[in-house]
Amino acid sequence: MEEKYLHYGSELSTRKRALVGLELYVEPAGDDAVSQRATERVEQALAPIKENLFDILDAIGKGFSVNEIDGETSAKQWMPAGLSYLQPYWLQIRREEPETLYLRTDTNTYGDALAPYKFITHKIKAKSGVLIRGGLARMACGAFLFSNYAIKDWATFAEAYGRPLRVGTLADPAEQKLLNTLADHFHPE
Repeated sequence: MEEKYLHYGSELSTRKRALVGLELYVEPAGDDAVSQRATERVEQALAPIKENLFDILDAIGKGFSVNEIDGETSAKQWMPAGLSYLQPYWLQIRREEPETLYLRTDTNTYGDALAPYKFITHKIKAKSGVLIRGGLARMACGAFLFSNYAIKDWATFAEAYGRPLRVGTLADPAEQKLLNTLADHFHPE
């Protein structure tokens, strides 16, 4: 829908880019070396979030966004090295827990719980209701369908408009079988 419905795509892009364009920074608590070092470590940990903020903000349209944290585990202190965006179809909810996201698996039809400290989950409520219906996409869907199908209908009409009407006549009653075949082809039951 973001690719085909230009107004919707433009609105989402404007909202996302307004946040992505902000300068994100961490201020040290003090002037001492410990505060400076802590600030550097926090900025290092937040770097993947800054780099993937556009994907995190996908929640504006869909109501939620999940990114898996790729950790650097070679040192004593584990640090986030990057984020991997999870496509929304990899996630599901359960009827009894409509606000909790689960990871789809081949082995568990109810999905597996998202591992703690492994995912960044961003949820947005553009309207009240269930999590998966909280984004702007659900509200824009009707207008998209109306305009998308209306445009296709107009294109079909414009393609056929002005073409001469084709009319055929049968001189021989023996050709009735051919007429029935044509009628079945154009008006199947």
